[in-house]
Amino acid sequence: AARQKNVQGEADNTDFMINFAEYDNDFSVDAALRNKFHDLNENGINSMTQMKKVIVIGCPGAGKSTFSRKLSAKTGLPIHYLDMIWHLPDKTTLSRDEFIKRLDEIVAQPEWIIDGNYLHTLPLRLSHCDTVFYFDLPLNICLAGAEERVGRKREDMPWSEDTIDPEFRQWIIDFPTQQAPVIDRLLNDCNAGVNVIVFHSREEADNFIEMLPDRPTLR
Repeated sequence: AARQKNVQGEADNTDFMINFAEYDNDFSVDAALRNKFHDLNENGINSMTQMKKVIVIGCPGAGKSTFSRKLSAKTGLPIHYLDMIWHLPDKTTLSRDEFIKRLDEIVAQPEWIIDGNYLHTLPLRLSHCDTVFYFDLPLNICLAGAEERVGRKREDMPWSEDTIDPEFRQWIIDFPTQQAPVIDRLLNDCNAGVNVIVFHSREEADNFIEMLPDRPTLR
C-alpha cells in the first residue's frame, strides 16, 4: 500500500533505518578518499570501463541525475532512479517493504547505475556495487540546482515540482551536517575493492565523462 504524501525528493525516508546518533558528526572521511578523483590518471580512467554496478550519491541539486544520464549514455549501463521508485505519480510513496523489495531486485542484476541517496539503503548498495560517485559540492550550488529544476519535467521524478517545499529546502541546508557525515562513514568503511570517486564540482564530473572511453557494448 502507498504511504501518505511526503516532501520532494529524497528527504522523505532517509532516516527510518539509520540512527544518526550512532555517527560522529565531526567525522570527516579520509582526505585520500575525498580527493581520489584528482589522483586518477589516464590509466585509472581506462580501468574504470570495467565498472558494472554503480551508485551515484550526494546532496539534491548537485547534479547527480544529470551525471547518471551522461554516464549511462557513455557506458550503456541502465539507470534506476530511486526517486522514481519511491515516489508515485499521485505524490504518495511505496511502502517501505515494497521499496526494499524493488531495490533487492535491481542489485541482483548484473549491471546498473542507481541514482539517489536514501541512506537506509546505502549499506545494501555499497555491498553490491563496484563504483561510487559522490557529489560533494558547496551548499549554495546545490540550492541553486534545486531551484533551477522547479517547473521542469524530470526523468528522475514522476511529477514536476511547482515550488521547493520548505521542508525539502531545509533538508538540503542540513545535508552537510546531517547526511554527509553518515555517507562519509559508510564510504570509509565500505569494501576496499569499491572505487570511490568524489566530485567537488560539476566540472570535475563533466571532465570525468569526457575522459571515460566509450564502451559500445557491455554484454
